[in-house]
Amino acid sequence: MALADVGIGSAKGAARDEFALRADRVIREVAIGGLAGLITGVLVFGIGGRLFMRIAAVIDPTAVGLTTSNGNRIGEITLGGTVGFVIAIGLLFGVVAGILWVVIAPWLPGRGAVRALANGVAGAAITPFFVVRADERDFQLLEPTAVAIAMIVGLAAVGGIVVALSDGQLRRRLPPTSSESRRAALAYRILTGIGLLFLPVVIGGYFTTDSPSFRPPVEVGLALVVVGLATLARWILRGRDGIERPSSAIVVIGRGALLAAVALGALKVAGEVSSILEASRAAA
Repeated sequence: MALADVGIGSAKGAARDEFALRADRVIREVAIGGLAGLITGVLVFGIGGRLFMRIAAVIDPTAVGLTTSNGNRIGEITLGGTVGFVIAIGLLFGVVAGILWVVIAPWLPGRGAVRALANGVAGAAITPFFVVRADERDFQLLEPTAVAIAMIVGLAAVGGIVVALSDGQLRRRLPPTSSESRRAALAYRILTGIGLLFLPVVIGGYFTTDSPSFRPPVEVGLALVVVGLATLARWILRGRDGIERPSSAIVVIGRGALLAAVALGALKVAGEVSSILEASRAAA
């Protein structure tokens, strides 16, 4: 009887270890996606955003010296201002990029460059309206307005591409999780935990607004929530049961909701762009 109990206990212990290993693999995937987002935030949205302001000053010299809504002076490039911009804007949008990438990555088509391009399209559709808004007064400062908008949407697309490519590189270079790699597993858990703290903020960005004249992209947010639930179901199946390929129903829901989010986001961005350009023409 004692031997039987030992055998049962050993089997349960092995099952727990296998579950923990599968869960850590999922957590590693999430943590690397978040880290890829932070890298993208610094390189694309931080440094790239600062370059955008410099290019805007070259294109429209009359805007030099004007103060944007976030307190930056167009055309004024200082070390302190650049560092502050990269940290504040780069990391903020990096968190958003990382969380969105983790949520939608399982449902993007293709691999490698194709997948990166697909994420670039998604990024250009579901994120620009955080900046490209008809009530944003900065668009009244820059001419030609269409070029400024195109650069911002382009940054969003480049950000989507870079986060996907960064994720691929990090997955190949960072240590895997295993029973012998406790420190790596702990680091991945900490990164994932930090990312979860920002999840409500990112979700809230699609359902709340700081301006009475701007209607938040609620429909896009709802579609992304559905995508997130499909991704969560996929993680649970992988961690609990070791199922790497989700059922066709989950795939249809995840990809269908992502397609809906991209389509609705593109319509929202197009509407905001139309309103901005109309206001610009009326002021000219």
